[in-house]
Amino acid sequence: MSINYDHLLNIWTKGLNQEQALLEIYRRVRDIPYQFTATRDVETLLKTNSGTCTAKHILFSEMVHRLGYNTRFIVDEMDLSDLLQGLNREDAVVKNLFQLASDLDNYFHTYTQIMIDSRWVSVDLSFDSTLAPYGFKVSRWDGKNDTGLIHIPIKTYVVEDRPDELKTQMLIDESEENRQLRKMFFNKLNEYMISLRNFPI
Repeated sequence: MSINYDHLLNIWTKGLNQEQALLEIYRRVRDIPYQFTATRDVETLLKTNSGTCTAKHILFSEMVHRLGYNTRFIVDEMDLSDLLQGLNREDAVVKNLFQLASDLDNYFHTYTQIMIDSRWVSVDLSFDSTLAPYGFKVSRWDGKNDTGLIHIPIKTYVVEDRPDELKTQMLIDESEENRQLRKMFFNKLNEYMISLRNFPI
């Protein structure tokens, strides 16, 4: 489908001033359920109401551009176990996820930086708020300062264009064994997050 970002912006932010609109876009995109999928495109994100960090941050950037803000993408190399920090390690599923993560190569995480008051502010809106009670690092944002990240950066890349293309290139030499193990990790993580959303505490 062809995305009409201006129409979506009008629906989400009608009657709001610029600062209010910025926070409303942040809230709406953050609370699209995080799910690792085979694609990182915004069309799939909006169609399925779920998607990856890359798709969510591309959508966020497209929307806030229309409010007059400059943005850029950051892609960080990271340890996949960072996604699990804060979770209950006594839970059998979480234990298994940590074990899988310990056997995986480092991966890559996308977030957005937005220019506010002549400085770059980091916004990481990957995890949706329904996951907060379980220990996932769900961000809160005041519209002015860094949100904090869901990971510890190992190596950082500043991306002015498409983060999905860079991530694809970074994974081109990934071994088939790691690819299959990574797929298993994310499938189990997806299933775990879905179960938490379906049976909230």
